[in-house]
Amino acid sequence: MPQSAARRFVARPAVRWVAGALLVGAVLAHALHGLGVLHGDVFFDKWLFPGVELAAAFACVARAVLVPGDRAAWLLFGIALACLAGGGIVWSLAYAHDDSPPTPSAADVGFLLFYPISYVGISLLLRAHVAAQRAVVWLDGLTAALAVTAVGTAVLLPPILATYASDTPALITAAALPVGDLLLLGFVVAALTVRMHRLGRAWLMLAGGFVINAVVDVWYLQQIAAETYVRGTILDSGWLVSASLIGFAAWQKQRGVTIPAPDQRAIFAPLAASAAALGLSVYGIFGQLTPVAAALTVATLFAVLVRLALTLAENREMLAHSQDEATTDALSGLGNRRRLMPDLEDSAARPAATLALFDLDGFKNYNDSFGHPAGDALLQRLSRRLEEAAGAHSGSAYRMGGDEFCLLLPCTGADAEPGVDAALLALSEQGEGFVVTASHGTVSLPDEASDAANALRLADQRLYSRKGGRRASPYGQTKAALLQVINESNRELGDHGQGVAALAVATARRLGMDAEQIDEVGRAAELHDIGKIAIPDEILRKPGSLTLEDWQLVREHTLIGERILAAAPALAPVGRVVRATHERWDGGGYPDGLAGEEIPLGSRVIAVCDAFDAMTSGRPYREAVDTQEALAELRRCCGTQFDPRVMEAFLETVTTLDEPWRDSSRSHAG
Repeated sequence: MPQSAARRFVARPAVRWVAGALLVGAVLAHALHGLGVLHGDVFFDKWLFPGVELAAAFACVARAVLVPGDRAAWLLFGIALACLAGGGIVWSLAYAHDDSPPTPSAADVGFLLFYPISYVGISLLLRAHVAAQRAVVWLDGLTAALAVTAVGTAVLLPPILATYASDTPALITAAALPVGDLLLLGFVVAALTVRMHRLGRAWLMLAGGFVINAVVDVWYLQQIAAETYVRGTILDSGWLVSASLIGFAAWQKQRGVTIPAPDQRAIFAPLAASAAALGLSVYGIFGQLTPVAAALTVATLFAVLVRLALTLAENREMLAHSQDEATTDALSGLGNRRRLMPDLEDSAARPAATLALFDLDGFKNYNDSFGHPAGDALLQRLSRRLEEAAGAHSGSAYRMGGDEFCLLLPCTGADAEPGVDAALLALSEQGEGFVVTASHGTVSLPDEASDAANALRLADQRLYSRKGGRRASPYGQTKAALLQVINESNRELGDHGQGVAALAVATARRLGMDAEQIDEVGRAAELHDIGKIAIPDEILRKPGSLTLEDWQLVREHTLIGERILAAAPALAPVGRVVRATHERWDGGGYPDGLAGEEIPLGSRVIAVCDAFDAMTSGRPYREAVDTQEALAELRRCCGTQFDPRVMEAFLETVTTLDEPWRDSSRSHAG
């Protein structure tokens, strides 16, 4: 039968169920014979017993031939079981009726070959299914193996030494069996320890088979030493159970390569090994430990000590890594605010240092135009260039979050200017459809600020002042032209925009918005009524109530404003904020009926400030109301028309301002 056809045949569940049922039935039959329920010594001892072992061996070999993956390991397991069966057959044919069989015998060769072949098979299977494992986990496996072997040697070897002390060949042969079992158990325990995080059915069955084999061997040796062993009893059935489990393991689904994460259960192996080694040490004080058991006990304790040293080293490394992660910006790899603050405190205590705070201009527009992945890539490029510039001037670079960066230089005044200029150049990039530059504010330490908090506050004030005063950019020119259009069309609209902008910027700051967002709020506030230049003056200045048609036209002004601003790519994000300035928190606004957090935060800020400035300013068709009355009206509409969080920030802002929005002529956006 071709291999592919054989694979399809074996893959049928019915075929495997029948084969498994036959194997289980044969083992049960042998057990019933051992209990005296079934009779027929010749059939069960000479035919059924080796037949089950050969069937299990065939299952492993068939798995190696028909199923890709782990072929060498399962072929070795099949050969190991075949050696057991061969040893049993040789014993039945040559020595079963010999009252004084030789020791060692030809049958012992088959029995003992089972162990080294199984060792290699376990090693191959383990290597194929565990990758990139931590050193301490492999050490745990070795420690567990040493502990098991030490305990087994201390328990099993003394009776054997006492029984065969006068017959060296017999002693070596008798000792080889438990030593082989102990080493095999050590291999199994090591494998289970390494794979503790992902134990599949195959590994559990394989381990169970080898453990049962060792237990039955120990039972057998005890009966041999006591001269009570009788062939064909229930004890022999234990060997068949062991072989069957190994055969069944061959056809269980194997999990793929495992790279397990650290687990608290991993500490169980070294703890158990330590307890076993200490117990043996105490036993050695009051009893007598064989030299082999004593050596294994010492080796176990040494492995535990090495494990402890490795654990301490790993913990130190993990602590250092976690501390580094806590003070490093994940996106850029630069130091973050947590790293800056202690560095800044140290610099403030030195004779001379300069803190420079930077905020990108045009980054939000870049993000909106090209998407956040492209924005992240841009930040990474600028961060690398800033780090190189800082290093060239013996400084340190930091990312404060968003598009804010920081530079710390070990000099002041004219000596610091080349470093600041290099940082400004590093934080600038332009291409088709975008220009990104940086505004900055600098502080000399400790002359202008004696601590980190004051230094950052002063640098931020200077940064924003410089950012607001920039006029030469294409955006500044475009915005100035639009503001002039508003003023020429309706002076009141221009004054209203300036007043709303002053309030909106102060409120945005209190809300904790970053510099770029504050800048955008200021732009949008100044231009939020630009769409009204398309509304006839007779409607805007109408003293009486507006008609339905008038209201429909007035409500178009936010859409008109967005279209006007969208004509300048740098102002497109501002246009989106302007569009939503007349939305309501409860969803009853226009033009899109947005509600709650759906409304841009900048639009929610402008809505409150716009309403307040409109109420406290006189109009041709009504008189201005006083501040307290206007605030009372705003509170009444909180939670319906206005965002409660924005309202709270606005109220706190108004109490700290002495109506600077009335005569403000300063631009609030760069």
